[in-house]
Amino acid sequence: MSDNENPFARKDYVNEPGIVGASWWNESLASAAAAPTRRSMLVWCVALMALPIIGIATCSGDSDDAEAPDVREERRLTLAMQQDYGWWFGAPGEPLTFTDDVGAADPTVLARLATSLEPSHPAHVPFFQRTLLQAPDATPRKQLSEPETPAFAPLKDFLRAVHTPQLDVFADRGKALAMALTQAAATSVPAAARREALIVDLPGAIAVAYAAGAAAIFDPVLLFDNWPHPRGVVPSHRVLATLLSFEKRFASARKERLPNPPPMFVLASERLTAYSDSATQFDNRYYAKLPDAAALTKLGITRVNYLVAGPNRLPEADDLNESFLSYRRANIAVRALLASEASPLDTPPHYEPVARQNDFKTVAPGSTTGGVNFGTVPVMVGVVAATVVGARIYRNGSWNRVSTYGGG
Repeated sequence: MSDNENPFARKDYVNEPGIVGASWWNESLASAAAAPTRRSMLVWCVALMALPIIGIATCSGDSDDAEAPDVREERRLTLAMQQDYGWWFGAPGEPLTFTDDVGAADPTVLARLATSLEPSHPAHVPFFQRTLLQAPDATPRKQLSEPETPAFAPLKDFLRAVHTPQLDVFADRGKALAMALTQAAATSVPAAARREALIVDLPGAIAVAYAAGAAAIFDPVLLFDNWPHPRGVVPSHRVLATLLSFEKRFASARKERLPNPPPMFVLASERLTAYSDSATQFDNRYYAKLPDAAALTKLGITRVNYLVAGPNRLPEADDLNESFLSYRRANIAVRALLASEASPLDTPPHYEPVARQNDFKTVAPGSTTGGVNFGTVPVMVGVVAATVVGARIYRNGSWNRVSTYGGG
C-alpha cells in the first residue's frame, strides 16, 4: 500500500504502565486544521482519542477546539481518603468476605471496643493505635464532587464476628507462652532486673487469639493502624471480626493482670503484604509503630521477645529492623520466638538483628507511609477546583464511562 493509500503513519511508540494505545498521525490533518470543517473536526477527534491522555477530552463536531482534560490522577494517602470519603472509598456497596463467622457483630460490643481494648497501664496508652477500632462507626468527613452510589453505610453494618476452635488453640498457646516467660523471668539472676516485653507478629486473626490468651499477664497494646476495604490488600476486617469474638476474654483478662504488667505489642503480619499497583486491589498497607529504645528503657524493659510464625519469618519484618537495631544499641536484648515450635522458649535465646537497606529506614516518625507508593491510592482530582472526584478503581466514575482515560 502506498503512502497515499495509508495516510496514517506511526510517529512514536508508547511503552508506559497504565497507558493504552499509541500515537498515530495523519499528515493531512495539518492542512485540514488550517480550514476546519465539520468533517475535519470529527477526524481530529478520532486522532485525539488515540493519544494517551489522563483526564476527559470532550470533542464535538461543532466546536472549534477540543476541551482540555478536566481531571488528573494523583496519589493520596489511603487512610486519609477513607477517613475523608468513607471506608469503602472506590468500591461502594461491595461486600466484605468472612470465613467461619458466627453471626452479626454485637452492637454493644462494637460500641465499647475502642475503650475496652485500651491498655490497662497508663504508660502503655501512648503507643496504642486506635485506628482500626475507630473504623466501624466512622462517617465521611467530606463529599466527593461526583457522589458515589449507593448511599454510604458504616462499616459496622458489614461486620461479622469470627471464631473457630483453632483460634481457641492459639489463645491457649498464648496463655502458656505468657506463663513460661513469667516463670523464666522470675528465675533469672537478678530477677528484679529482668523485665520483658512481648511483640506478637502473626497473621491478624491468630495474633488476636494469641494476645487474648496472654492478656492475663501481658498488657495488650494493639498496633493495627489501617481501615478495612472491600478490595484491601490487608484483610483487616478479619482482625476486627476476631477482636469482636475475643473482646470478652480480653475484658476478663484485664481484671486478672497485675498493676504493673509488661507490655505486649500486637501486630498483623499481613501489613506489609507484597503488592503491585492494580485496579483490583486497594493498598491499605501500613507499617508498625513500635516504641523507640528510649521509651522501652523508660518502661524498664531489658529484653524484647519477638514472636513470629516460624523460621521463614526471620529476619524480622523490614519495618521493625531499625527499631530492633536501636534496642540492641540501648542494651535491650532481642529474642526471636517461633510460634511453630511446641515450646517457643526452646528457640535459641540470642537473636542478633542485622542492619539492612529497606524503604523504612527513612520513614519520618508519625508518618503513615514507607517506601514508594506504600499505603497510597490513585485518585482522580479536578484540575480547576483541585477536589477529589473519586478513586481510580471506581469503574462507574464519569472519567471511566466517557473518556479515553487508560489508568485501569
